[in-house]
Amino acid sequence: MKKKSLVIISNNNLGPVQSGGDTIYLNFIKYWSTRLDITLWGSAEARHLLKLNQIKTKFLQTDTFNPHYQATVINLLWHQLRRLTMGLIAFIRDLKIFKTSDYCYTASDFWPDFLFGLLYKLVNPQGRWLCGYYLIVPKASSPDSPYQDQLLKNYLYYFSQKLSLKLANKYADFILITSQPDQKYFPGKKTIIVRGGVDLSHSQKIKKIPVNRRQFAAVFQGRLHPQKGVLGMIDIWQLVISKIPSAKLAIIGDGQLKEQMLNKIKKLKLQKNISYFGFQHATKKYQIFANSKIVLHPAIFDSGGMSAAEAMAFALPGVSYDLPALKTYYSQGMIKTPLHNQKQFAKNIIRLLEDPILYQKYSRQALALIKNEWDWRKHATFLYQQIFL
Repeated sequence: MKKKSLVIISNNNLGPVQSGGDTIYLNFIKYWSTRLDITLWGSAEARHLLKLNQIKTKFLQTDTFNPHYQATVINLLWHQLRRLTMGLIAFIRDLKIFKTSDYCYTASDFWPDFLFGLLYKLVNPQGRWLCGYYLIVPKASSPDSPYQDQLLKNYLYYFSQKLSLKLANKYADFILITSQPDQKYFPGKKTIIVRGGVDLSHSQKIKKIPVNRRQFAAVFQGRLHPQKGVLGMIDIWQLVISKIPSAKLAIIGDGQLKEQMLNKIKKLKLQKNISYFGFQHATKKYQIFANSKIVLHPAIFDSGGMSAAEAMAFALPGVSYDLPALKTYYSQGMIKTPLHNQKQFAKNIIRLLEDPILYQKYSRQALALIKNEWDWRKHATFLYQQIFL
């Protein structure tokens, strides 16, 4: 029996960093390739991620690597224009695959991805468009918005997303979202809550270190972006070391706030207490997790976030703000803190570090949550059954 065909669009990637959306489609390829005939249609950055994750699939390249990936307004606008132009050229070149593919999945709602899912549906009305829509951006005027100091960038994204929301509601067959609260933006549409997952084999291969011998009191992994609360995390860590002077924080990731974050660490003289590792992949990252006691998830606006789950697979309890999406994402194993209350966030970290009984309770909960609900192999099968059967 002939396999159903799926074309995955990842044309928007900016820079070498792997986002949560990238992780989702890479695992779709990894776990669905035996059941589907998959083609990845994307940029040179997407090809780089395939190689980095040692995943093989058919690949059609839309554009070369864009070296200007600093997140300024000019760079972002130029990047969008470039990827839309090169994407249109590649779409015409590859029109046959779009007309004949049974399914098309767009990795994000950014227009260099979204437009070509829409065009797929227009040239192939019988095909099924799986529209990835993983973050609804708030107005910069919202009191909880992390973008209040980036008004122009925020409003450009906000209004472009308003248009894509209308088109997605009209043309997409499935909307893939990360958490239940986002269902309200797609009334009457078939929504699939993807969330994400964890490859449990990684934590099983890394040598275990007794908790009292671990180098880092805490670890953070994620994009260095206002949404993720990384600058506020530095203030939180200053509060932690006022009580535990030897406490060290490991930071894994890259992004637009890198220089600001490093300057803030230097200004507050926290170099001895904070180690920055940049973007890490595979073994190095897992070794840092294994050498840490807890995981921080200080996002101030999010529809989910799976980075903390990777660390929780190593039985690391977490501390986060009490965001609506995290109630279902991390229902246990993570202490929730009132939004923007940095003092309480720091107190929760200190509680975990100083109370062995509390630590063990949340550690067991964290590991059980990941094993029961976040195993990528099980989750990918569940999603496949929801979409393709």
